[in-house]
Amino acid sequence: MEENNNEIEINGVKYHVEVIKENNIKELKDVETHKIIIIGTTGVGKTSISLRLINQITNKKIETEPTISVDILSFIVKVNEKFIKIQLWDACGNEEFTRNTPNLFKNVELSIVVYAIDNKQSFEDVIIWNNILLSYNPTCLKYLIGNKDDLKENKREVKIENGKEIKKNLDFNLFFETSAESGSNINNLLKNIGVSIYNKKNNDEEKLLKSSESFKLKNNEGDEIKNNKKKKKKFC
Repeated sequence: MEENNNEIEINGVKYHVEVIKENNIKELKDVETHKIIIIGTTGVGKTSISLRLINQITNKKIETEPTISVDILSFIVKVNEKFIKIQLWDACGNEEFTRNTPNLFKNVELSIVVYAIDNKQSFEDVIIWNNILLSYNPTCLKYLIGNKDDLKENKREVKIENGKEIKKNLDFNLFFETSAESGSNINNLLKNIGVSIYNKKNNDEEKLLKSSESFKLKNNEGDEIKNNKKKKKKFC
């Protein structure tokens, strides 16, 4: 995976991904909305990551208050020539609230689970958040993010190897570390989100097309059978 400004290469395929301001799009009614959610223990930086994704701030410190329940934010990305509206649900870090609010996960296409590299407990909680996610939406894409990689090494409680291991063990689709403080890897996260939704959308459209073609084929076969029966009756 390579990163260069608005370009990204994933599995040998190059994509162009950029955030588009809504007032720059003439026909917003044709832009489909895709829901994603960001979850994790309180204080790991979920809201700061969300704000950086939307506002593309990379050189300014973001001050945030803890999320009480859920904040719903949105932004539009352009992947190659397609516009995609992302509706990002920033859930609070209260495990009980999240577990008892199934609507949070309804129609979610991608979930981002965040821990802080200076908080071992938040890393251990990844298993809990993953279990909650699986109980409500076991088929959505899953990203694992280790936040606060701007901290000095002596403050790190979770090694990057630990993140890679749990990513593999819990079948996350993607893992890397970020910093909501410095903006490190936020653009990379944004581009991966855009490409994941873009590819999922294309795959869903292909499946729908194949299903439609299969349905037409079956109907045509049924019409042929009916016609053959009618012809046979004429010669009886």
